[in-house]
Amino acid sequence: MPNFLWTFTNNDTGTNSTSPQSIALPEIKAAGNTSSAPGAPTGTSLVNVVRDFYWTYSPVGDEARAETPRIILTERKLRTNALISQLKYSLGQAYSGGKQTLQNIQQFGASTGATGAIQDAGTSLSQFIASLKQGFDQSTVGGLINSGASKVSGFVSDEASQVGGAIANNDVAQRAASIGKNAYTQVKDAVTGAMADDNNATVNSSPWLAPYRNLYLTDPTGWVYVLPYFSNNHANQGNNFADSGSTGVATDKILGPLASLATEGAGLFASLNNPTQITYIEKAKFYNYPTDGESITVEFPLINTGNVTFDDVIRNWQFLFLLLYQNRPGKTSNNVVDQPVIYQVEVPGVKFFPFCFMSSLNIEFMGSRREMNINIPSSSDTISSFTNNGAAGKALNTSSGGTSIPVVIPDAYKVSITLNSMIANSKNFMQHMIGPNNIVETGTSSSNTGVVGPLINQAAQAAGINIQPLNGILNGLV
Repeated sequence: MPNFLWTFTNNDTGTNSTSPQSIALPEIKAAGNTSSAPGAPTGTSLVNVVRDFYWTYSPVGDEARAETPRIILTERKLRTNALISQLKYSLGQAYSGGKQTLQNIQQFGASTGATGAIQDAGTSLSQFIASLKQGFDQSTVGGLINSGASKVSGFVSDEASQVGGAIANNDVAQRAASIGKNAYTQVKDAVTGAMADDNNATVNSSPWLAPYRNLYLTDPTGWVYVLPYFSNNHANQGNNFADSGSTGVATDKILGPLASLATEGAGLFASLNNPTQITYIEKAKFYNYPTDGESITVEFPLINTGNVTFDDVIRNWQFLFLLLYQNRPGKTSNNVVDQPVIYQVEVPGVKFFPFCFMSSLNIEFMGSRREMNINIPSSSDTISSFTNNGAAGKALNTSSGGTSIPVVIPDAYKVSITLNSMIANSKNFMQHMIGPNNIVETGTSSSNTGVVGPLINQAAQAAGINIQPLNGILNGLV
């Protein structure tokens, strides 16, 4: 049997028996045993295209590939919609900012000896911050939802009790009342779980990325991709200073009108003093912080001819299917959407973006093509565990099962990927990129380990995950 990259899990679940309108979409997991020991960080499946796929005719495992420029994509799954993420992030920022404002008020009162009004203001602000702290706490959020939903449940129950014995015995009415009574528990559990901190060890551990913590609430999918990177672009940077802009809610509301009044007054007096001349008051321009991040494009071929084996052909197809599947939305019910994944992106020593989405994935056929049958393994298949001394292209032991489907296989694929950062570039990313844990030494190695292993291990350690060689094809790398 071929050397599979992944297998479908829970693909036999199909339609939920208790709710025919809800389905459980199958998930793609690494084939074989890539699980970590109990209590250990999440196991990670590494798809190293640079070293283990035929994007070049250089033999797989050739040392010449070790110095190929690469881009590392660490895949993450969004846990919530943007509204919930923004709520948690804004509550956290409001709490931190309120604490700082309270300290400033207290310091001002102590240095000036002021009492009375300033102390009262400090007390009021302290109470407001305490309420923010409660709102930020997961259990209180759940409590608020619990309280609100309980009122709805009580209302439904009361209304049901007033309709009389005939309707009280009606199955539909009883079912509606039961749903109302239990709704708050489901809502509370869902939101409480969703409001948990972002499960992102890279952002949570880096001091330079602290301002971005909990901006997106994600969980790792376990997939890490290492792709060849040949873009000519090294860096893009543009700034925008304009006559209008925002400096913050408080300063815009309070100081903005004062600044406009002062500017108009200066212009008035200048005109009165020089009635026959043109007068003009210079204005300081505002720096406008960008809302859009940088985009980055990756292009490479995947070859299905020459020294390529049938296993390589299958892994090429599976890799591309994996990328497409993870980056497409899904419908789990009439009104619920399963969001595509996002990525942490790093080109060592060149670029780092903590949150990116794949804005474009274009795959083209090249050369002649033919129809072939490929087996799709599922969770019903029993795939053997892998060891570090398995060679590339080694067949796996598997039971009968899975699904064989006809697919079109070309001489080669042309792959083009465009990634867009979800936040603007900042110095923070540069500092994180050159930090002690992210410095990569390159050079020609006389051994088979090269520089790929240390590089990937550093990236994995920074993300708090364990790298497991996928199907034995990473022998000598990690």
